Parts: sequence; C-alpha cells; structure tokens
Amino acid sequence: MNIYPLKIIKEPLEIRDFSDVHASLLSLSSWVEDFLGNTNELLGREGPTCPYTRKSMKDDLLWFTVISEDYSIDKLFSHVQELKNWFIKRELKDEKFEEFRAVISVYTGLTDAALKIKSLQINSKSDFVKEGLMVGEFFPGCDTPGLWNTNFRPLDSPISMIAIRNMVQTDLAFLRDTEEYFKAWLSKFPIPNTKQKCIFEEAKIKFNICTTL
Repeated sequence: MNIYPLKIIKEPLEIRDFSDVHASLLSLSSWVEDFLGNTNELLGREGPTCPYTRKSMKDDLLWFTVISEDYSIDKLFSHVQELKNWFIKRELKDEKFEEFRAVISVYTGLTDAALKIKSLQINSKSDFVKEGLMVGEFFPGCDTPGLWNTNFRPLDSPISMIAIRNMVQTDLAFLRDTEEYFKAWLSKFPIPNTKQKCIFEEAKIKFNICTTL
C-alpha cells in the first residue's frame, strides 16, 4: 500500500502514478483546501469547516492512498484495518502535532460507494474509538448534517473516501450520546474545556459516571 502526502497532488513530477485519476485527485485537493480549510456561511460557527486542515497540509501531516479497484465490503473493511494499523505505527517525534495527523483512502472505482462506505464507518467506528481514533465517511451526496447547522453537509465530497485521524478533545460533541464512546473520550480527555462543561456534565449524568474536576 502506497501512501503519500496530500500536497504532491499539485506537484506534476510526483503524480505519474495517478495519471488515470489525477483529475479526481485535483478536485479532492481543491475541496480539502477550499472547503475544509476555509470558513463557510452555512457552518453555524466561526472558523474553518475543519480547524486542522491547513496546518495538516502545510506540515505534511495529511496523507492519502488511492484504491482504483471495486472492493467488496469485506475487502474494504480489511483495507481500512490495514490503513489504521499503518496510521497507529506512524508515530511523530513531537506529540503536540498528533491532533493534526490524518490519512485519507480515496476510492475511484467503488460501485455502491455510499452504501459500502456508510456500512464500513458504522461497523468499524467502535473499534476505532476504543483506540483513540476517529473514522469518517465522505462521498458525493453524503447527507449527514453538520453539528452546528443541520442544513450544512460537511461530508458531501467530490470523491468517495474514508478518513482516519486521532481523536481530539472537541470530538466530545460526536461521542457524548453513546456510553462506550463517551468513556473512550473520557479516558483520553478527563477534563473538558470550558465550552464543553455543559454537555460533559449531561453525559456524566446520562451514563451515571462520577468524575471529579
């Protein structure tokens, strides 16, 4: 499995391996920079859609791999597990940059991509969260609503993909509704930030968890 820094997509001498899918990769790179890395009036909060994207790309902490085959759901699951193991083993010398690290698996030949990617994300999320990781689904037409505005579609991407990254403190908003997920977050971030205290206390009460701040 070949994995590359995302920024090489725009470097002509580096993309000979992707000549057949280069147009798709260029649209992906532009989407990551222009959509994820910038503000959006529909987002519902201040700041870029993804606060980590710009630094991730600048410091070569955002990687990608391309799968052009039409994987079955079982083969797709095995591939993502392999990618997860690669991500875990690729440690950084400076831990303060861990929250900016991510890898994207791009699928250019996947039939029934939405169905397969949704199924993979749902069925593998628990394993990822237990290991302090997040797995996200992205594909054209993805209707998963935004956290701050239900009319916003942050996962509607120009190409089908799965993204793997480290869990960050702000992921509490995505993990607070399931006891297993909340406990995994709590084991990594025992003290919420100021903005999280309300939903943190609500989750503690919901799952009958006692902590001392």
